[in-house]
Amino acid sequence: MKSLVVITTSYFPFNGGGEVGVKRFIQGIKASYKDYRISVLTPRYHSSHPEFETRDGVEVFRYNSCFIRYPSRLLPNSVNILVHMIYGFISIGRYIKRINPDFAMINFLLPSAFPAIYHLRRLHISNLLFLAGNDIHNKNFIIKRTNDYVFKRTGGIIMASEFVRKSIKDQYETKGLNLNVIPYGIDIDEYSCVTKKVAAQVKILCVQRLVRIKGTEYLVLALGRLISEGISNFVVDIVGDGEDRSRLEDLAASLNLQGRVTFHGNVENDKIKRFYQNSDFFIFPTLTEPFGIVLLEAMATSNIIIASRCGAIPEILRDQHTGILVEPGVPGGIRQAMERLADDAELGMKLEKRGYERLRRFSWIEAAKQTHALYERVAGGGRDPSINHSSVLQQRGVDRAVS
Repeated sequence: MKSLVVITTSYFPFNGGGEVGVKRFIQGIKASYKDYRISVLTPRYHSSHPEFETRDGVEVFRYNSCFIRYPSRLLPNSVNILVHMIYGFISIGRYIKRINPDFAMINFLLPSAFPAIYHLRRLHISNLLFLAGNDIHNKNFIIKRTNDYVFKRTGGIIMASEFVRKSIKDQYETKGLNLNVIPYGIDIDEYSCVTKKVAAQVKILCVQRLVRIKGTEYLVLALGRLISEGISNFVVDIVGDGEDRSRLEDLAASLNLQGRVTFHGNVENDKIKRFYQNSDFFIFPTLTEPFGIVLLEAMATSNIIIASRCGAIPEILRDQHTGILVEPGVPGGIRQAMERLADDAELGMKLEKRGYERLRRFSWIEAAKQTHALYERVAGGGRDPSINHSSVLQQRGVDRAVS
């Protein structure tokens, strides 16, 4: 049986797009290739999270970390990342030896890829790197140099969109790099939609991290303008949490949106599905986006979508065909799209139908197969065959079990 380790910045119980993406990728591998033993290696952000557990048949190893997911002004993100990299040289290497994988998938560039690549190469373990996209824009000189180190030493680089591929080419020397676009997928059956009832109020859903780059304030401002104009049949549910939440709650209160906007914070995945199923519109006001897995979830649950025309979103949504695209950071554009769709039920039905049909292009099974094929091309199915890996590990007295 082959062993695959997924080294990722974050995993469940956190429940963002990255965590969901890793989980579904693993499910795709397990469904397509039965002879795989799969492990996840991720930081242990809180003492309540166990160092080891089994989730859905997957071994999850958590190493102690000093990395802060939402750093404050007192600890700039670049410093946070660099400290984690230094700490990771000890923790990540120790766990890779204990897990003893045949090959590895490094999920996200920062903050774990640099120490992970170093130890994987030292142990002659083949690997691929998946880039989310948001993690390539750091201007810190040291971090850019470590990124270059990682890019030149991984067997292949996977990204979910052409937007991310272009971003890499714009910022780094890519000659000789093995760049591959493999889009995220979705299990449509997991999001099977109930029949939606026509109601007097239009229910709007927004699911994303509450940080400034996600542009949630522009949705709140758009709703405030509609209410001030006497258009009061919209209610908004905002699912997600982050450092910007208190400011957004204050903004909603200043616009007298009590009862119109509800901040739910982070919720379990099953509850998120119910939010999707009970909503009419899905609004994604982000200012940049390397993919947008929430758009697939919204289409799978027959939501009419309004989203920013930025990043990779136009690769998923075709304006006026599968959704409405608006300029990022412009509340007036969101307000106009909301009014238009509320008044034009026929257009909404067409967007909803075409969006659901487009989902056929996004499959986790297909993503897993493409990734596995890439592994076979770059590594012949795993480790460098010229290395006696059992001997390498035995010389270090490595035990697969966690002490």
